[in-house]
Amino acid sequence: MRAPWMIVVAVSGTLALGACGSEAAPAAAAPEPERSHLPIQVSEPAPSGGPNYSRNQKAGARAAEAADPYVKNLEADPTFGGLAIVPAGLRVDVVGTPSPVVSAAVTEMEKTVPVFTRSVPNSYKDLLALTAQLNEDSESWRQKGVNFSSWGPSGHTNTVRMTLTKYKPEFAQQLIETYGSERFSVSKRSETNRPMS
Repeated sequence: MRAPWMIVVAVSGTLALGACGSEAAPAAAAPEPERSHLPIQVSEPAPSGGPNYSRNQKAGARAAEAADPYVKNLEADPTFGGLAIVPAGLRVDVVGTPSPVVSAAVTEMEKTVPVFTRSVPNSYKDLLALTAQLNEDSESWRQKGVNFSSWGPSGHTNTVRMTLTKYKPEFAQQLIETYGSERFSVSKRSETNRPMS
């Protein structure tokens, strides 16, 4: 089974990634390199001056390559919340004060691309643990008529974001009451299950 997220350089829009989940929206993307499973997503409008890393394929690839050597150390770090390719470079999400591991990775990545930090409440490690819990719980929810379509860490919301095959407000409320709104969110969009590629 593939990890929930892969580094992908998108040409435009939000990344649509397979596996146990992501925010699924159509997007033109370069072929997926077999790399890490960091939650890299595209967001924000283009800045003035310099390349737009989230829309320019070469600039985006440079940003992904800058992050790649630090992925394994970052994803295990409790102060790491996620990573996004944004128009101005890379955004590293941080929980509390960045650890020496996160600080060192940011310093090294800044040698190649601009890096910005954002404070978030949830670590990537915690979001992966919740994703694993949802994997285990999916069958019991299915027996109650709640069918998961996709789920996994979202760099936009810093939660585990879920899409149901048939969204109903009462299903979303039950899930949020069970898993907590601080680290879990449900899309109001419905989508059919897609086969994993």
